[in-house]
Amino acid sequence: ELDTIDRVLLTDLTLAKAWRDVGVLVDWAFPPLQESKAAQICWEEARSLSYPFDGITVRTLNELGHVLRYRDALSQPLSIALGFGFNLRNSEAFREVARWAKKIPIVRVALSVECTEEEVFSFPFSDVEAEMLYFGPAPGMLLRHCPCALLKICRDERHCASCAYRREMFLVDRYGKREMVRRKGYTELLSPTRVDLRNGSVLLSRIQPSWLRVVDVGEETGDVLEMIRRNHAG
Repeated sequence: ELDTIDRVLLTDLTLAKAWRDVGVLVDWAFPPLQESKAAQICWEEARSLSYPFDGITVRTLNELGHVLRYRDALSQPLSIALGFGFNLRNSEAFREVARWAKKIPIVRVALSVECTEEEVFSFPFSDVEAEMLYFGPAPGMLLRHCPCALLKICRDERHCASCAYRREMFLVDRYGKREMVRRKGYTELLSPTRVDLRNGSVLLSRIQPSWLRVVDVGEETGDVLEMIRRNHAG
């Protein structure tokens, strides 16, 4: 199934070498919501692994600032992708990013999952490439605070690795059951909403993005990737 994958997006860089060894490019999902010292530690961890990535995806301006600060440490040119957290969904936003790309190495931007098929906007394909979420959970909410800390009366993150609440924890709201994932000093509430464009989309047909993102959800993922390769390659 490797021939159905062009690039993987990883939060855990210890997995990067295995992917690169089989010829798959790696993007590092830079940890969001990091303060300056924490961002430095993340970068030092990447250095200890010899910077095993081919590009970096950032979710907010905060991460973009950290990446621009440390990029000179790399021996190779860096490509940056702006993720779904930028919520780009109109012509002016895309044109502004195109202007940024003339000064910093932005090569790809993710269209907001909130874009509707009825919205009309232009995209500057000559400057940056577009990415759309094709299959998988929509991006979730990010929290600095861990909701489980209220149950355990935690005051820091020293025991996160062994926390009994680390896995199989959910928050239930009017939108459904949201899984909570804690990593690198933040909690992500995964969205109960799943995007699935296998049956087509007016917006997908109109934009024809260069990149389609598939979130690994298990056994079904392979079938989705094969369908993309069969119907959208080239």
